[in-house]
Amino acid sequence: MKNLWIFVCLTGVLGGLFWIYPTWWTISLLVLWIIRLFYFKHKKVLMYSSLFVLLIIGCILYKKTHTTRLQDKVKEQVITIFADTVSINGDSLSAKGDISGELVSIYYVLQTEKEQHFWITNTQNITIKATGQLEQYAKARNPYQFNYASYMLRYRQSYWKINVKAYTILNAQANWRQFIRKQCIENLPPTLTMIVNSLFFNVNTELNETFQSIGLLYLVNMSGIHIAWILNTLTKLLFYLGLTREKTTYIMKGVALFLGYLCGDGIGVQKAILLYLLGKRGTTLDRIAWVTMGLLIVNPYFLMHLGFQFTIMLSFFNYFFKKQRVMLWLLTLPLLSANFFEISALSLVALFPMRFVTKYIVMPCVVIGIILSKLPPTLFGGILYIVEQCFVKFVYFSQFLAAHHELKWITGRLPDERYLFIFICIILFGQLKHKHWRYWRFCLVIPIVLLFMPVYYEQIMMIDVGQGSSLLIQKGKNAVLIDTGGVLHIPQKHVWKQRKIKDVAKDILLPTLKGLGIQRLEGVIITHSDADHVQALEQLRKEMPIQHIYYGLGAKVNGDMPVIAPKTLSFNVSVVSILYPFKKGQGENDDSLILYMTFGELTWLITGDASQKIENELLKLYPKLKADVLVVTSWKSNIKRRRFY
Repeated sequence: MKNLWIFVCLTGVLGGLFWIYPTWWTISLLVLWIIRLFYFKHKKVLMYSSLFVLLIIGCILYKKTHTTRLQDKVKEQVITIFADTVSINGDSLSAKGDISGELVSIYYVLQTEKEQHFWITNTQNITIKATGQLEQYAKARNPYQFNYASYMLRYRQSYWKINVKAYTILNAQANWRQFIRKQCIENLPPTLTMIVNSLFFNVNTELNETFQSIGLLYLVNMSGIHIAWILNTLTKLLFYLGLTREKTTYIMKGVALFLGYLCGDGIGVQKAILLYLLGKRGTTLDRIAWVTMGLLIVNPYFLMHLGFQFTIMLSFFNYFFKKQRVMLWLLTLPLLSANFFEISALSLVALFPMRFVTKYIVMPCVVIGIILSKLPPTLFGGILYIVEQCFVKFVYFSQFLAAHHELKWITGRLPDERYLFIFICIILFGQLKHKHWRYWRFCLVIPIVLLFMPVYYEQIMMIDVGQGSSLLIQKGKNAVLIDTGGVLHIPQKHVWKQRKIKDVAKDILLPTLKGLGIQRLEGVIITHSDADHVQALEQLRKEMPIQHIYYGLGAKVNGDMPVIAPKTLSFNVSVVSILYPFKKGQGENDDSLILYMTFGELTWLITGDASQKIENELLKLYPKLKADVLVVTSWKSNIKRRRFY
């Protein structure tokens, strides 16, 4: 079955896709592919395809019907905490652990600085007897926001998290992965440490978002190029040292398995290691098909994972379109749009030098840095400093590029049918190479561009930002945001307790806005200067153009349009009237801008955090004031008094 395993693989992919995501287009693709298989009339292909698709469907059904054995009524649990998953943020500890064979997420508030130091330096899996409450993961309540609950269920088979109140340590077991990581990063400079953690140990660092925004991190990490480089370099080194092919193969298989254990279960890592272990068995196309089939058997939900889509899809298309590099460039467009809701010019440019830069610059410098960090600093400290500075400049340059939103095109989350048609147009573009058709292929560029035009909505959306408030008004491509939400910063007496503030803009606001196809904000209105209404503004303005920022006169807001009542703000989405306050304030609750507007057939009244005293005063000033919808905040628990409106 030389070069025919691709048929078996695609049958499983389409069958699994239909079973996970049953829509008219997944059914259509599966039916068309089955017809194609029957016309192919190859008995072995038909038999293996049938068996494989049944196996994939069986795996999906098993995952769907598999349930948890744990109960939330049990208050005491014996938990094994995995040392390589521990993350410390001030006095907050988060980790992954095991309860009766099930993976759980663990959260705990550290009590002392000594305890914090213990968990930071620990390299062993710790088994504890803990008192706490099991809870199910909270689902994302905003559209296009990362759904952690779905991610943990699909890819980690995890149902629970536990907030530990108190614990006692029972025993400890070795965690070699964490021990090796500590040895690797010991004495490394900060920037090089973060790069090593990101590439080899799947540790989320501050660099991840920067590199992801310009297309570097997911291109290298998800493709597994860095793992392939290590394996190929070590193989050449063993040959150079005079080892025979048999001995080298035996040694490198062990090294490959060790790297798989060390670098985590990322799809790019698994793909690179499996391809290496397969060696020269079969054709290149068969090896890619076998790896894809193996990954799907492990977890069919990989079909919905960006890492799988990027790694496997580009591997196939790299085989079919070897001499058409522009095809790889085009095929990344729908992947970027579907997962990040935008297309970055830098991400596309990064595709071309990615392999060269990784092979000849990044990886050699990382290895040299690790080696030099283990040698006497008096002799080699200068060289290590030069390597660190090179990476520092590289990071600064990446941050500079990431800050330019003019290099990004926000597409929003398009309908699935559009992505299907885009793929069809791109593949036709690659196939029409005959001289009679070569001019027609360029006509396909027009539908590709048109299909990426955002889908606009007309709506008002209350964005769930937690305790604070954020209200989005959208009409076509125009949008206005009233308050941005944010996290209250509570200063701690002890420095070690201070936590990094959650980034509401990056985690909640930007995914929602970009998913809706909003490329710029016509205006942002800040009702008052409490952190839970304004703290996310600074990060938001860095990532998305804002025409004007309106705020109450006297409030501590970094805006350009201070306002007081009476004033009317005319936007393309609506006309917003400011009813209160009439004088300069200090941005406190009772200085909140009170807004009134009409959207569609309804009138809206937004009162910020104004107290009942201000609301009574408002009714005296506007005795005929009526509103169909009153927007209240978490501070206002007494809803009955709002019947006046």
